[in-house]
Amino acid sequence: MPDTGAMVRAMKNQLQNIDYCRQQAREHDPERYYISLLASANKRPGIWALIAFNQEVSKTRAVVSEAMLGEIRLQWWREALEGIAAGTPRAHPVVEALAHEIHDFLAIRRHLDAIIDTWSDDFGGEQVTLASIRKHADGTGGVLNAAMLLILNADAGASQLDLAQAAGRAWSLMGTVRALPHELATPSSDWQSLLSDAAGRPAQQAENMVSAVLPTVRKLLASLESDIANLRDALPDARRDAALRTVLGLVPLTELELRAAKRVGDDLMSLDERLPGNARKLLALMKYQFWG
Repeated sequence: MPDTGAMVRAMKNQLQNIDYCRQQAREHDPERYYISLLASANKRPGIWALIAFNQEVSKTRAVVSEAMLGEIRLQWWREALEGIAAGTPRAHPVVEALAHEIHDFLAIRRHLDAIIDTWSDDFGGEQVTLASIRKHADGTGGVLNAAMLLILNADAGASQLDLAQAAGRAWSLMGTVRALPHELATPSSDWQSLLSDAAGRPAQQAENMVSAVLPTVRKLLASLESDIANLRDALPDARRDAALRTVLGLVPLTELELRAAKRVGDDLMSLDERLPGNARKLLALMKYQFWG
Protein backbone atom coordinates (compact mmCIF):
# COMPACT_ATOMS: atom_id res chain seq x y z
CA MET A 1 0.00 0.00 0.00
CA PRO A 2 1.15 3.57 -0.63
CA ASP A 3 2.92 5.24 2.27
CA THR A 4 0.31 7.89 3.06
CA GLY A 5 2.58 9.61 5.56
CA ALA A 6 5.36 9.94 3.01
CA MET A 7 2.93 11.31 0.43
CA VAL A 8 1.66 13.92 2.89
CA ARG A 9 5.20 14.95 3.80
CA ALA A 10 6.13 15.23 0.11
CA MET A 11 3.08 17.37 -0.59
CA LYS A 12 3.79 19.59 2.41
CA ASN A 13 7.40 20.02 1.27
CA GLN A 14 6.25 20.91 -2.23
CA LEU A 15 3.85 23.55 -0.92
CA GLN A 16 6.58 24.99 1.31
CA ASN A 17 8.92 25.23 -1.68
CA ILE A 18 6.28 27.04 -3.72
CA ASP A 19 5.62 29.48 -0.89
CA TYR A 20 9.35 30.10 -0.45
CA CYS A 21 9.70 30.98 -4.13
CA ARG A 22 6.59 33.15 -4.01
CA GLN A 23 7.97 35.10 -1.07
CA GLN A 24 11.35 35.51 -2.75
CA ALA A 25 9.67 36.82 -5.88
CA ARG A 26 7.42 39.20 -3.98
CA GLU A 27 10.24 40.60 -1.84
CA HIS A 28 13.07 40.83 -4.33
CA ASP A 29 11.37 41.14 -7.72
CA PRO A 30 7.93 42.66 -7.11
CA GLU A 31 7.34 43.73 -10.70
CA ARG A 32 7.72 40.23 -12.11
CA TYR A 33 5.71 38.96 -9.16
CA TYR A 34 2.87 41.30 -10.10
CA ILE A 35 3.06 40.02 -13.67
CA SER A 36 2.85 36.43 -12.41
CA LEU A 37 -0.53 37.31 -10.89
CA LEU A 38 -1.84 37.94 -14.42
CA ALA A 39 -1.18 34.28 -15.24
CA SER A 40 -3.52 31.41 -14.47
CA ALA A 41 -3.13 30.04 -10.95
CA ASN A 42 -1.67 26.71 -12.06
CA LYS A 43 1.15 28.47 -13.95
CA ARG A 44 2.22 30.81 -11.16
CA PRO A 45 4.37 28.35 -9.14
CA GLY A 46 6.57 27.69 -12.16
CA ILE A 47 7.03 31.42 -12.74
CA TRP A 48 7.83 31.99 -9.06
CA ALA A 49 10.44 29.22 -9.25
CA LEU A 50 12.04 30.95 -12.25
CA ILE A 51 12.06 34.32 -10.50
CA ALA A 52 13.55 32.80 -7.34
CA PHE A 53 16.22 31.04 -9.41
CA ASN A 54 17.07 34.32 -11.11
CA GLN A 55 17.33 36.03 -7.73
CA GLU A 56 19.69 33.36 -6.41
CA VAL A 57 21.98 33.61 -9.43
CA SER A 58 21.87 37.39 -9.88
CA LYS A 59 22.81 38.13 -6.28
CA THR A 60 26.12 36.31 -6.71
CA ARG A 61 27.90 39.53 -7.64
CA ALA A 62 26.57 41.20 -4.50
CA VAL A 63 27.39 38.44 -2.01
CA VAL A 64 30.94 37.60 -3.14
CA SER A 65 33.84 39.91 -3.87
CA GLU A 66 36.22 37.51 -5.61
CA ALA A 67 35.67 36.15 -9.11
CA MET A 68 36.71 32.64 -8.09
CA LEU A 69 34.17 32.56 -5.25
CA GLY A 70 31.53 33.78 -7.66
CA GLU A 71 32.37 31.01 -10.11
CA ILE A 72 32.12 28.42 -7.35
CA ARG A 73 28.65 29.66 -6.46
CA LEU A 74 27.53 29.71 -10.09
CA GLN A 75 28.95 26.24 -10.66
CA TRP A 76 26.80 24.99 -7.78
CA TRP A 77 23.75 26.18 -9.71
CA ARG A 78 24.97 24.62 -12.95
CA GLU A 79 25.28 21.28 -11.17
CA ALA A 80 21.87 21.82 -9.57
CA LEU A 81 20.35 22.12 -13.06
CA GLU A 82 22.18 18.97 -14.09
CA GLY A 83 20.64 17.20 -11.11
CA ILE A 84 17.13 18.29 -12.09
CA ALA A 85 17.67 17.07 -15.66
CA ALA A 86 18.93 13.73 -14.29
CA GLY A 87 15.94 13.37 -11.97
CA THR A 88 17.99 13.90 -8.79
CA PRO A 89 17.31 17.48 -7.70
CA ARG A 90 19.33 18.88 -4.82
CA ALA A 91 17.64 19.56 -1.50
CA HIS A 92 17.09 23.28 -1.95
CA PRO A 93 13.64 24.93 -2.09
CA VAL A 94 14.31 26.70 -5.40
CA VAL A 95 15.89 23.63 -7.01
CA GLU A 96 13.04 21.39 -5.89
CA ALA A 97 10.47 23.93 -7.08
CA LEU A 98 12.13 24.10 -10.50
CA ALA A 99 12.05 20.31 -10.67
CA HIS A 100 8.41 19.92 -9.63
CA GLU A 101 6.70 23.03 -11.01
CA ILE A 102 8.27 23.27 -14.47
CA HIS A 103 6.76 20.36 -16.31
CA ASP A 104 8.98 20.56 -19.42
CA PHE A 105 12.23 21.41 -17.71
CA LEU A 106 14.40 20.47 -20.67
CA ALA A 107 12.69 23.13 -22.80
CA ILE A 108 13.53 25.76 -20.17
CA ARG A 109 16.98 24.45 -19.25
CA ARG A 110 18.98 26.32 -21.90
CA HIS A 111 17.52 29.61 -20.74
CA LEU A 112 18.61 28.96 -17.17
CA ASP A 113 22.09 27.99 -18.35
CA ALA A 114 22.27 31.22 -20.35
CA ILE A 115 21.42 33.30 -17.29
CA ILE A 116 24.20 31.61 -15.29
CA ASP A 117 26.70 32.08 -18.13
CA THR A 118 25.83 35.77 -18.46
CA TRP A 119 26.46 36.39 -14.76
CA SER A 120 29.69 34.39 -15.04
CA ASP A 121 30.83 36.70 -17.84
CA ASP A 122 30.08 39.61 -15.53
CA PHE A 123 33.10 38.64 -13.44
CA GLY A 124 35.36 39.22 -16.42
CA GLY A 125 35.66 42.94 -15.70
CA GLU A 126 34.60 43.99 -19.20
CA GLN A 127 34.57 47.75 -19.68
CA VAL A 128 31.11 49.27 -19.59
CA THR A 129 29.84 50.17 -23.05
CA LEU A 130 26.37 50.36 -24.54
CA ALA A 131 27.01 47.05 -26.30
CA SER A 132 28.13 45.30 -23.10
CA ILE A 133 25.11 46.64 -21.17
CA ARG A 134 22.68 45.46 -23.83
CA LYS A 135 24.37 42.06 -24.04
CA HIS A 136 24.09 41.60 -20.28
CA ALA A 137 20.44 42.69 -20.23
CA ASP A 138 19.60 40.31 -23.06
CA GLY A 139 21.27 37.36 -21.33
CA THR A 140 19.58 38.02 -17.99
CA GLY A 141 16.20 39.75 -18.06
CA GLY A 142 15.62 39.01 -21.74
CA VAL A 143 16.23 35.29 -21.44
CA LEU A 144 14.26 35.12 -18.18
CA ASN A 145 11.19 36.67 -19.80
CA ALA A 146 11.39 34.24 -22.72
CA ALA A 147 11.51 31.38 -20.21
CA MET A 148 8.45 32.80 -18.45
CA LEU A 149 6.61 32.77 -21.77
CA LEU A 150 7.48 29.10 -22.26
CA ILE A 151 6.04 28.34 -18.84
CA LEU A 152 2.78 29.93 -19.96
CA ASN A 153 2.83 28.55 -23.50
CA ALA A 154 5.15 25.66 -24.29
CA ASP A 155 4.32 26.08 -28.00
CA ALA A 156 5.35 29.74 -28.23
CA GLY A 157 6.88 30.48 -31.61
CA ALA A 158 10.19 32.16 -32.38
CA SER A 159 8.64 35.57 -33.08
CA GLN A 160 6.74 35.45 -29.79
CA LEU A 161 9.87 34.47 -27.86
CA ASP A 162 11.76 37.31 -29.54
CA LEU A 163 9.13 39.81 -28.35
CA ALA A 164 9.20 38.40 -24.83
CA GLN A 165 12.99 38.60 -24.77
CA ALA A 166 12.95 42.17 -26.07
CA ALA A 167 10.54 43.20 -23.29
CA GLY A 168 12.69 41.49 -20.65
CA ARG A 169 15.81 43.10 -22.04
CA ALA A 170 14.17 46.54 -21.91
CA TRP A 171 13.19 46.05 -18.27
CA SER A 172 16.74 45.00 -17.40
CA LEU A 173 18.17 48.01 -19.22
CA MET A 174 15.89 50.21 -17.16
CA GLY A 175 17.16 48.37 -14.09
CA THR A 176 20.70 49.37 -15.03
CA VAL A 177 19.68 53.03 -15.06
CA ARG A 178 17.74 52.61 -11.81
CA ALA A 179 20.77 51.11 -10.07
CA LEU A 180 23.21 53.80 -11.17
CA PRO A 181 23.24 55.85 -7.93
CA HIS A 182 24.23 52.69 -6.03
CA GLU A 183 26.70 51.58 -8.69
CA LEU A 184 28.50 54.91 -8.73
CA ALA A 185 29.06 54.60 -4.99
CA THR A 186 30.37 51.01 -5.19
CA PRO A 187 34.16 50.66 -5.64
CA SER A 188 33.83 47.20 -7.23
CA SER A 189 31.29 48.33 -9.82
CA ASP A 190 32.15 47.86 -13.51
CA TRP A 191 31.17 51.49 -13.98
CA GLN A 192 34.37 52.45 -12.15
CA SER A 193 36.21 51.96 -15.45
CA LEU A 194 34.52 55.17 -16.63
CA LEU A 195 35.12 57.09 -13.42
CA SER A 196 38.58 58.48 -14.04
CA ASP A 197 40.05 61.61 -15.47
CA ALA A 198 42.56 61.90 -18.30
CA ALA A 199 45.40 61.08 -15.91
CA GLY A 200 43.65 57.91 -14.72
CA ARG A 201 42.73 59.36 -11.32
CA PRO A 202 39.33 58.29 -9.94
CA ALA A 203 36.59 60.89 -9.88
CA GLN A 204 35.76 61.62 -6.26
CA GLN A 205 32.95 64.17 -6.38
CA ALA A 206 29.44 62.98 -7.17
CA GLU A 207 29.02 65.57 -9.94
CA ASN A 208 32.25 64.41 -11.57
CA MET A 209 31.16 60.78 -11.33
CA VAL A 210 27.86 61.55 -13.02
CA SER A 211 29.58 63.57 -15.75
CA ALA A 212 31.87 60.63 -16.47
CA VAL A 213 29.02 58.19 -17.14
CA LEU A 214 26.50 60.56 -18.75
CA PRO A 215 27.52 59.91 -22.38
CA THR A 216 26.96 56.17 -21.94
CA VAL A 217 23.73 56.69 -19.99
CA ARG A 218 22.34 59.01 -22.67
CA LYS A 219 23.03 56.41 -25.34
CA LEU A 220 21.44 53.75 -23.15
CA LEU A 221 18.26 55.77 -22.63
CA ALA A 222 18.03 56.57 -26.34
CA SER A 223 18.35 52.90 -27.27
CA LEU A 224 15.80 51.96 -24.61
CA GLU A 225 13.33 54.53 -25.92
CA SER A 226 13.70 53.02 -29.38
CA ASP A 227 13.18 49.51 -28.00
CA ILE A 228 9.99 50.55 -26.22
CA ALA A 229 8.64 52.23 -29.36
CA ASN A 230 9.16 49.00 -31.32
CA LEU A 231 7.48 46.95 -28.60
CA ARG A 232 4.54 49.36 -28.49
CA ASP A 233 4.09 48.91 -32.25
CA ALA A 234 3.92 45.13 -31.74
CA LEU A 235 1.52 45.20 -28.79
CA PRO A 236 -1.85 45.37 -30.63
CA ASP A 237 -1.24 42.03 -32.35
CA ALA A 238 0.71 40.49 -29.45
CA ARG A 239 -2.11 41.15 -26.98
CA ARG A 240 -4.30 38.62 -28.79
CA ASP A 241 -2.21 35.84 -27.25
CA ALA A 242 -2.89 35.63 -23.50
CA ALA A 243 0.52 34.23 -22.58
CA LEU A 244 2.43 36.79 -24.62
CA ARG A 245 0.23 39.59 -23.30
CA THR A 246 1.17 38.57 -19.76
CA VAL A 247 4.96 38.67 -20.17
CA LEU A 248 4.76 41.89 -22.19
CA GLY A 249 3.40 43.50 -19.03
CA LEU A 250 6.98 44.61 -18.49
CA VAL A 251 6.53 47.15 -21.31
CA PRO A 252 4.23 49.60 -19.44
CA LEU A 253 6.36 49.20 -16.31
CA THR A 254 9.49 50.11 -18.27
CA GLU A 255 7.69 53.09 -19.78
CA LEU A 256 6.78 54.36 -16.32
CA GLU A 257 10.38 54.32 -15.13
CA LEU A 258 11.74 55.62 -18.43
CA ARG A 259 9.53 58.70 -18.11
CA ALA A 260 10.90 59.25 -14.60
CA ALA A 261 14.48 58.98 -15.91
CA LYS A 262 13.76 61.52 -18.62
CA ARG A 263 12.28 63.93 -16.06
CA VAL A 264 15.45 63.98 -13.95
CA GLY A 265 17.61 64.56 -17.03
CA ASP A 266 21.27 64.62 -16.06
CA ASP A 267 20.51 64.61 -12.33
CA LEU A 268 20.93 60.85 -12.08
CA MET A 269 21.51 60.83 -8.34
CA SER A 270 17.93 62.02 -7.74
CA LEU A 271 16.32 59.29 -9.84
CA ASP A 272 15.23 57.27 -6.79
CA GLU A 273 13.00 60.14 -5.69
CA ARG A 274 11.16 60.19 -9.02
CA LEU A 275 10.62 56.48 -9.59
CA PRO A 276 6.99 55.29 -9.41
CA GLY A 277 5.88 53.33 -6.36
CA ASN A 278 4.34 49.89 -6.39
CA ALA A 279 0.79 51.24 -6.36
CA ARG A 280 1.37 53.14 -9.60
CA LYS A 281 2.97 50.07 -11.16
CA LEU A 282 -0.01 47.92 -10.23
CA LEU A 283 -2.40 50.49 -11.71
CA ALA A 284 -0.33 50.59 -14.91
CA LEU A 285 -0.47 46.80 -15.15
CA MET A 286 -4.24 46.75 -14.61
CA LYS A 287 -4.72 49.39 -17.31
CA TYR A 288 -2.48 47.41 -19.67
CA GLN A 289 -4.18 44.11 -18.95
CA PHE A 290 -7.73 45.32 -19.54
CA TRP A 291 -7.40 48.27 -21.92
CA GLY A 292 -4.01 47.98 -23.58
